[in-house]
Amino acid sequence: MHLFSFQYTIHKSEMELICMGLSYKKLWHLLLDKDMNKSRLREHGIHSTTIAKLQKSEAVSTDTIAKICEILNCQPGDIMEYMPTKRNV
Repeated sequence: MHLFSFQYTIHKSEMELICMGLSYKKLWHLLLDKDMNKSRLREHGIHSTTIAKLQKSEAVSTDTIAKICEILNCQPGDIMEYMPTKRNV
């Protein structure tokens, strides 16, 4: 499952695909700032498959986001960012 929504619009006789997703780059920066690594997440019950999904900016559950925020004592906006992109189809 990917956390993307799609919207089609006609623009100058071309169809554009607007793909909206999330980036977790902020999570990796926060871990570095707190002198932590991915192992710390695994120690607190975040499965390695979930960590792999986060590294690829794939969808994870809100429960996972909440658990990471609890571990790092932060807010969701501290670990993820909304990233819209446009692609011509």
